[in-house]
Amino acid sequence: MSQRESCERTILHMDMDAFYASVEELDAPELSGWPVIVGGPREGRGVVAAANYVARRFGVRSAMPMTQALRLCPDARVRTPRMARYVELSAAIHEILHRYTPCIEPLALDEAYLDLSDSLRLFGHAEGIGRDIQRKIRQQTGLSASIGIGPNKLIAKIASDLEKPAGFVQVPATPRCGHFSHRFPSPGSGASGPRARPACGPAALSASVICRG
Repeated sequence: MSQRESCERTILHMDMDAFYASVEELDAPELSGWPVIVGGPREGRGVVAAANYVARRFGVRSAMPMTQALRLCPDARVRTPRMARYVELSAAIHEILHRYTPCIEPLALDEAYLDLSDSLRLFGHAEGIGRDIQRKIRQQTGLSASIGIGPNKLIAKIASDLEKPAGFVQVPATPRCGHFSHRFPSPGSGASGPRARPACGPAALSASVICRG
């Protein structure tokens, strides 16, 4: 695909914020404000499946051995994964997504790409769709999602990671949009964020991002 063709689509990346841990906090409000780790067991070879943002401040990360996570954050509240509950809420989230387009690529229970290119005529501009999705997920599930919108999947993925949690970043399609992704670290590498925002073509990212939560 040419650079010009890659800038002619409208792709939305929806990424739930600390999904498993957020579900545990949703169902057990007494966990609010505490570091929460989903995984286990505490002893042996248990690993972290997810951690909320409080636990992440202590350095806890997914796939980390549970023993290491508890050394970093000994006051963490540990919860055993409840996959049936996560699947239930994921189904509700995907039902919302399907209201806007049938062109959905699920990546996991908590993450999906939507191709909005053919939905704009019906629903209007991409910002409105993205904010509506974000709002309905919050209203109907009590959970927060981050939204990234761009001309291809990579740019949308990077955008969704920039302002977490509950972030909203849209990168417009421009003739030089292909330069945007090459000047970012890979999503999840830990280097993205306000200090890592590069230029997108000849203009700074802050000038090229037309919608930010």
